[in-house]
Amino acid sequence: RLVVTIYAPSDGRMLVNLSNFYPTVKALVDGMTDAGIWTDDIHEIIKYMTFEFGGLSGIKDKYKIEIEVKEVHE
Repeated sequence: RLVVTIYAPSDGRMLVNLSNFYPTVKALVDGMTDAGIWTDDIHEIIKYMTFEFGGLSGIKDKYKIEIEVKEVHE
């Protein structure tokens, strides 16, 4: 399971449409796959991906993205 947390720039722009970050996160997940974090990014490996708003990034004009990998116990 992946929990993706998006932090907005600290310049006061608080409007964040989390779904707009999917292409960027997809590229990051592909890179993590290439790095061997998991064998593939298919639904059998990554069963869930959720997006959350994390507040301000603390960096002027910069967004911050955190990807937390959590094990799913079924």
